Parts: sequence; C-alpha cells; structure tokens
Amino acid sequence: MEGGAVDMELPGLVIERDLRFVNAVRNYRVMVNDAEMGKIENGETVRIPLEPGEYEVHLIIDWCRSNKVAVTIKTVQDLTLRCGCAIRGWHYLNPFSMPYYIFFRRHKYLYLLDKEPVT
Repeated sequence: MEGGAVDMELPGLVIERDLRFVNAVRNYRVMVNDAEMGKIENGETVRIPLEPGEYEVHLIIDWCRSNKVAVTIKTVQDLTLRCGCAIRGWHYLNPFSMPYYIFFRRHKYLYLLDKEPVT
C-alpha cells in the first residue's frame, strides 16, 4: 500500500420517490433539520451524505409537506426511506381529494416512510 489517506465516504440518507402521475413534473424539496438538502424528481432516488447522528427529515412541495421522520445515521451504512404523494389510485379521480389534502391535511399530502413494499 502506498502512503495516502484512505478515502472513506460518509454514510447517508437514501430517499426513493415512488413513480406516480400526481406531481409527476414537480420536485419535492428534501429537508433535514429544517434545512433544504436537495430535491427529488418523480421516480428518482437521491443520496444525501450525512455525518453519523440523529436528524429530522421531511419533504416539502409548495405549502404542503410530508410527515416528519426522526432518523439515526450510523457510521457504516445508508438509511433508506420511501416517499410519494398520499393521493393515489381512485382518490386521484375524486375531484374533492386534492382540495381536501391541500387545505385540511397539508402536513400529510406527501408521505415519508421506511422502505417497505406498498400494498
């Protein structure tokens, strides 16, 4: 081995956005401890390198947002979350769904969850 520093990448937060028709051409802003750390497009996966520690993560689109998720980044592995819009399936066809979420459930318009299959 030649003399030199070992290049170790920081662990990070990986967010996978579901591919959906709702908000398909709009980006979500990724917020970590209330600071914008990037944007995520429809169907995209982003990785945000973070120092090991505890963080609060949520997403924003206009005046609506997702739930806040407390995460702990460890020193050796990434933490993966899934996100998307709460309006899906037949709810998209209901003309009252969008106004209902925008005006009465704006903090649940988007979702942010541990990575698990959607049922």
